[in-house]
Amino acid sequence: MARAKKHRATKVHGRISPTEALHILMDGGLSGYRAAAWLDQAVKTNDCELWHDGELMAPDYFARLLVIVARLEADDGWQANVRGNPSRPIVPGKRWVFEFDADQVKALLSQRKPDTQPTRRKPGRKITGNWRLVAAHRMHTIREEELRTPTAKELCGHCAVTCGYAPDDSEMRDLMRFLINE
Repeated sequence: MARAKKHRATKVHGRISPTEALHILMDGGLSGYRAAAWLDQAVKTNDCELWHDGELMAPDYFARLLVIVARLEADDGWQANVRGNPSRPIVPGKRWVFEFDADQVKALLSQRKPDTQPTRRKPGRKITGNWRLVAAHRMHTIREEELRTPTAKELCGHCAVTCGYAPDDSEMRDLMRFLINE
């Protein structure tokens, strides 16, 4: 898989294209797709203004009809476009120009909460072998041959030797109560 090119942080002011806005957010640590989603949401919540052919767009108009998308080009460069169904008629030869205010895009980075990885739970105990089966077999053998019930400590020691895992005494007592009641 091709790696995306590093884009240079440029000092821009005034109005900028959606692609330049995307790159500002990417320089701030967002991926291309996440940066586009961030821009899209910022326009819909009026945190960042979008200009269309020199006119300020209303956020509700944008929310109903348009969306900002990012795509990775063949040359590994990221591009951002505004897509949708604008209600204005298309004039032949006239380009649809969308622009952001550079300072507002930069301000979005200061609003961004740092990405926190979800806290990982402490892993549960590692299951090594089928110690319950080994303990049940050993308990049955002792009860049949020696006519006595083994201690939990004795069965834990046997599991440690045969399975390489010594369960806790309380777990062994729970297993013994279960087996005796059956």
